Amino acid sequence: LKTYVQTKMCPGRGVSLQARLDEYQALYNQGPAQDWWGWNYLQDNENWWPYREVDWAHIKEEVRIKLKELGYGQFMWDNKRKPYVLYGRSWQEIAEEHRMTLKNLFGYDQDIWQKETIK
Repeated sequence: LKTYVQTKMCPGRGVSLQARLDEYQALYNQGPAQDWWGWNYLQDNENWWPYREVDWAHIKEEVRIKLKELGYGQFMWDNKRKPYVLYGRSWQEIAEEHRMTLKNLFGYDQDIWQKETIK
């Protein structure tokens, strides 16, 4: 599976460890080996990015307001692009109010953010 995982592009967003374990079991009729990439890569909780697969028009208005503060709009959200205020920035370079929004809406913390922005 490591061959097909593009960790710099989509590091497990919206996918829990349990969902991938269930998928692995269904595909291969066995559990993954001890060195499987998912053990240290996937989050151990369900729905930790709850809005990821929802298009802009179906996101609650109060959530869209927070997303707009981060620089998202319909085009950027639906095309999964990061706004300028976030692009290429380390966790510490992001304003505190934006970090709180990222934490509360998406479950980000410094470790997860840094994994996704390392170049």
